[in-house]
Amino acid sequence: MRASSASIPRTVLLAVVFFALATGALLADDEEKKVRANGIVLADTGGAHAFATVEEGESDLDDAEVLVNEEPLAYGLPIEFAVGERKLPVSLTLPVYHADLSGRVSPGNPVVFLARRGGETIYQRQNVILPEYIELLPAARSPWEPRLSRARWMPVAGAQDYIVERTDDPAAVVEVFAFSGDVDLMEFEGRTSSFLAATTDREAGEVVADAPPLASGRAEVGLELIGQGDQSHGGIKFHVHANNPRQIQQPGEVEISLKLHSGFSAAFVTAYDMGGNQIMTWKKVVTGKGKKKHVRFHVPPGATIVIGRKNTSLRGAVYRF
Repeated sequence: MRASSASIPRTVLLAVVFFALATGALLADDEEKKVRANGIVLADTGGAHAFATVEEGESDLDDAEVLVNEEPLAYGLPIEFAVGERKLPVSLTLPVYHADLSGRVSPGNPVVFLARRGGETIYQRQNVILPEYIELLPAARSPWEPRLSRARWMPVAGAQDYIVERTDDPAAVVEVFAFSGDVDLMEFEGRTSSFLAATTDREAGEVVADAPPLASGRAEVGLELIGQGDQSHGGIKFHVHANNPRQIQQPGEVEISLKLHSGFSAAFVTAYDMGGNQIMTWKKVVTGKGKKKHVRFHVPPGATIVIGRKNTSLRGAVYRF
C-alpha cells in the first residue's frame, strides 16, 4: 500500500527536504570548483590566433598545458603602453593562453584542442573544421525605421552557427562570427569546458547609445574619458580610454560597467595614483557567450583610470564621492 504524506512523520519529511537541498548545494558547489578549459581559434584575412582560458571557479590557472594542433599556447599576454599628458606607463598581463597560428591554420583545416594539468586531461576536442572566411555585406536599412540597419552576410562552408555583435568601439562597431565546434555549449560558458573555431569580419557602423547608469544616493558624475586610440597585443586590438585625473578631486569610488560580447571578447581596467603606482587591475577574457561586468574600486585624488576593450561595450563610467 502506498503511504500518503499525511502518514509520514513531519520530522522525516523535513529530514528528506534538508538532505535534498544540501545535496543540491554540494553538487552546485562542486560544479563551480571544477577545473574547466575554454578555447577558440579565431581567424580573419589578417591571420589566425588561438586563445584559451583555464579556470577553477573564478580563479585563473596559469599552470596548465594547452595545445592547438600540437602547438603549445603561452600563458600571459603582456600589455604595455603609455597614456595621458604625462605618458603614464601602463603595464598588465592578460590571463589568457595564446599563440599566433597565422600561416599554419586556414579555413577548411581541422583544428584539435587539448588542455591538461598535472598530467590529467581537462578537455580534448577533435574534428573541428575552421569555417571559410565570412564577409559582411552592406547593411540593409529597415523599410519601417530608416534609422535602423541590419547586418548581413553570406553563409559560409563549415559554419554551424553565426553571431553578430554591435559594440561602441568606433574601430569595430559591427562584428560577425561564423562558428564551428562546441556551439551547443556556448550558453554554458563559465560552467563547462568548450572549444570553438571561428572566422570573423568587422566594419564601422552606427553607435547606439546606452541608457545612463542609475544614480546612487552619493554625489555622482560621469567619468570624463578621453580616447587613447588602439593598442594591438598578441592579435588582440584594444580600444583604449583614460580618464581626466583632474576630475578626481577627492577620495571616492569609480564604477565601470561593461558588456563583453559573445564570440571572443576581452577587457581590462587598471588604475594608478598620482605617483604612478598601480592601485588596482581587473581583466577578463570571454570565449563563447557574452557577459556583463561591473567593476567597482576606490580611488585617491588625481587617480588615472585606463580602460581597454576588445568586442566590448562600455555601458557606463561613474565617479562617486
